[in-house]
Amino acid sequence: MAFSFLKKANVTQPGTLIKAAAGKYKAIVDADPGDVNETQEKKKSNFSWLKTGKAALSALATEEARAAAAKAEADKMWRFMLQPDESAKITFLDGELNEDGALKFNAFYEHTIKLNGRWRNFICVAEIEEPEDCPLCARSDSPKTYVGALTIIDHRKHKIQNGPNAGKFIVNDRKLFVAKRGTLKLLTKIAIKHDGLAGCMFEDSRGNDKSPNVGVVFDFIKKYDSYDDIAAEWSLPMESVMPADYGEEITFYSASELIALGVAKAITGPGYSGNSSGKTFGSGKKVSGAGMADKL
Repeated sequence: MAFSFLKKANVTQPGTLIKAAAGKYKAIVDADPGDVNETQEKKKSNFSWLKTGKAALSALATEEARAAAAKAEADKMWRFMLQPDESAKITFLDGELNEDGALKFNAFYEHTIKLNGRWRNFICVAEIEEPEDCPLCARSDSPKTYVGALTIIDHRKHKIQNGPNAGKFIVNDRKLFVAKRGTLKLLTKIAIKHDGLAGCMFEDSRGNDKSPNVGVVFDFIKKYDSYDDIAAEWSLPMESVMPADYGEEITFYSASELIALGVAKAITGPGYSGNSSGKTFGSGKKVSGAGMADKL
């Protein structure tokens, strides 16, 4: 690849004519080679933002990995969130009770990282059925969090701000409802009252910016008898009232992929087992709540 914006540096010798910026020539007479090298070092330091050699290739690999990740996420369901003091009508599409009378949901641990100015969530690879050494666990700014996922219909009307569909409105959008432990406990109590959350519509409200972004007050409105009833009332196709395929909607990134994305550093040193394996984005492991019910 030709980097036409980079100018090759040449060490000039005493008596050499060089072309000045104004287009005139001047001679370097009795120049000290050390002075020339010092000048070049100063010029080089002025362009510290330039990446060359291995650094340039590494940056290119990171950008390619991020582009692949963005493509993998492009058609995924959005996460449901409320702004402080906002409310919304929502209908749960899953959340039945298990044989012990407890709420069923898909659980996993995740890290939250700011990437390219946006907050992103990544599954902790140390907390899966075939664990890896998690490079995100080494970051002090991203503790892992236990969460549970359900599917809802968000009945708000939302205007798309960016992209090819900017300006269009979305209503009755199916979204992932990803809640932390405190909210899951609250929803479990509510689910017991209504024989499960599936089919239940609530007026969901959030408090201030310190309260959970999925809401903290769930005022019961009604419960639908079937998916057909939900689809009929809101004029939706059946695929829009079905629970999510969580293994498809929540992208799993292996340890090596997290490192490639630039959100974590490679794990090295004594005791490192080196058991992370690369996989293509979006082809990862299924998310499951098996074995995690006792951690709620």
